[in-house]
Amino acid sequence: MTTKLERILIISLIAIIILVPLICILIIFMLAEAESEICMNTECMRTSVQILDSLDYSVDPCDDFYMFVCGNYLRTNFIPEDKTEIDSFAKIEDLLSHKLRILLEEPVHKHDIKPFKFIKTHYKICLDPEQDNTDTLKYLLRQLGGWPVLEGENWNARKFDWRNLAHKLRKAGLHSEIFLVINAEIMLSNSTQRILEVDEPVILYKEYLKKGLDDKITISMYKLLVDVAVLLGANRSKAEREMNDVIKFLVELAQISVPPEEKRASSSLINVMTINDVELIFPIVRWSSYINNQLLGVTKVNENSTINVLYPKHLKRLNALIIHNDERTIANFMFAIVIFNEIQYLNQPLRDRLNEFLKVADGNTQNTPKWKDCVDDVANRLPLVAGALYVRNFFKKEAKKNMQDLVKEILQQFKRELSNVQWMEENSKKRAESKANAINTFIGYPDELLNDKELSTYYADLGDPPDNYLLLDLKLTNFSVKAHYKFLTQPVNKTDWRKQHSPIDVNAFYESSSNSMHFPAGILQDNFFGYGRPNFVNYGGIGFLIGHEITHGFDDEGRLFDENGNLVDWWSDSTRDAFLENAQCIVEQYDNITVPEVDIKINGGNSQGENIADNGGIKQAYLAYKNWLSVNGRDMSLPGLSNYTNLQMFWVSTANSWCSKMRPEKLKYMLLSDEHAPMYYRINVPFANSEYFAEDFKCPLGSKMNPITKCKVW
Repeated sequence: MTTKLERILIISLIAIIILVPLICILIIFMLAEAESEICMNTECMRTSVQILDSLDYSVDPCDDFYMFVCGNYLRTNFIPEDKTEIDSFAKIEDLLSHKLRILLEEPVHKHDIKPFKFIKTHYKICLDPEQDNTDTLKYLLRQLGGWPVLEGENWNARKFDWRNLAHKLRKAGLHSEIFLVINAEIMLSNSTQRILEVDEPVILYKEYLKKGLDDKITISMYKLLVDVAVLLGANRSKAEREMNDVIKFLVELAQISVPPEEKRASSSLINVMTINDVELIFPIVRWSSYINNQLLGVTKVNENSTINVLYPKHLKRLNALIIHNDERTIANFMFAIVIFNEIQYLNQPLRDRLNEFLKVADGNTQNTPKWKDCVDDVANRLPLVAGALYVRNFFKKEAKKNMQDLVKEILQQFKRELSNVQWMEENSKKRAESKANAINTFIGYPDELLNDKELSTYYADLGDPPDNYLLLDLKLTNFSVKAHYKFLTQPVNKTDWRKQHSPIDVNAFYESSSNSMHFPAGILQDNFFGYGRPNFVNYGGIGFLIGHEITHGFDDEGRLFDENGNLVDWWSDSTRDAFLENAQCIVEQYDNITVPEVDIKINGGNSQGENIADNGGIKQAYLAYKNWLSVNGRDMSLPGLSNYTNLQMFWVSTANSWCSKMRPEKLKYMLLSDEHAPMYYRINVPFANSEYFAEDFKCPLGSKMNPITKCKVW
């Protein structure tokens, strides 16, 4: 067995073996580079090595730009056994996890505020190998009436009422949104008000379940249900029979769910009605009683209160499905969902059995390290506390100012381009410019996360963490539910720090209801954003994401909201028709792409918002960078890459940030369920639609990266 010192020496030797040839290559290139100013600092060296290490010079950039930039990355990088993909986002998430681990493993200090003490204790409890809360859960199940498959003949169907069970689950802090999800949301038609919305439940692996009982993943899910029941004490033959009814019910529930394309039709989602009227659609529920039970006393509704039912037709289908199934099946189903939501808190055999299923469904071959699971758990349950810890220790404050400048530049570029849009008539252009001017941008983190008093006050009701991991989870769920519904009792504040995204999110967001963009601290690093390197790296990295989020405000969904975040039709008929025609070009372009690795087509309708944002976003970032060059002159070059122009390096840097490798299982489900296209097509298709790309790389008209027919919306 190797000692710690030996392991360090081995790792160091491997690093030297990898880095020395790359540095030699850089030196050779640098000796030939005398004409341009070459950036030689550590950040530029790191960025250069990363790009050079990914390039595949055997590929013609005009034939397949993604493979030109990422070909060697795909050949030389391997997906870790506990992961389903690798890319820049996953890399940053790993860095964040390691940083959070350092902070969470520090001892609890006397001067720590209560939320920091809570999260450190939470992490410690999660890591405890002695934690086994299986008996606690079984006790809770019995108190709630018992899981029929475990109770056998002792279970009494006459005492069962799924509505009462949903109430008891909510009070206990267990998962209760099994059939109906009741959210407090900003009104679509009036963004100054909040309203209760009725949504459909989340169903994991829904697209596989919709295929029916013969689907491979559905069969694996059935076997998982049986084995979990047996591990908890059920008779196997009874478990097989009763879980067969459960999986049939789950398949039917998935099959009546709302198609993703319907969810994109925002104007059809306004169905405000009184609670009395909702009972006409879904008569098997006394709605005022049901909702008040879910609200946990935070506020109350009555029969005349108004709520928004997002999908009335789905409610009717759900009503029929529940009526046509017996109490035992419904109870078995509800308790199964509850157990799977809590399985991470149970004994090792149950966790292992779940992981076996996930390996089949997702393709990873090894479990995630326990410490990583625990970091993820505390970050998901206490996102603002984890975010506060992170930004106080690792985020550079000056990044906010630099990002503000970059956002301002790219927004200005978008507004300049509006004047060149031929298909918009003047009044619609003016409204679009007003909306762009009104976009609110949140960068890094809210300042309140640096304020001990604000953070402590928000979490004051949380109290102290119990030693039992399962009970800790239930306590946090109860806190989160009440905190969510409290917003119903308060005026809408679109800049409220408590509603902003966690600083440790590695992503960027646009929200229609507040007409706002969010760039958390998590995404402002590594490939996407940094200091002391050529500007084409930042414009191609975070600049592309800024342009992408701006364009979301004007995609097929975002365009339906005005500058105040209200769902209102502000487009003239001619402008709307022209937009739909241009958007249809994008839809059909992506619809015609078959991903060869899994032989599945991209859903151009479901992904059109993201595709419109990708195509518009890259254009805005590119033109903003081109404008920067016109003002500032030539940008610096990266060592080993000065044979490319600054504009060419913009495209290379952008594509390099999206190099990705994904397991077939993950890729398959992504195509079936995700509104994003795979990374390969998020680069090649928008670049091929850009005349600027073709000009910079001198791609012949008719080549793959410069097709004769191009699609463009913005």
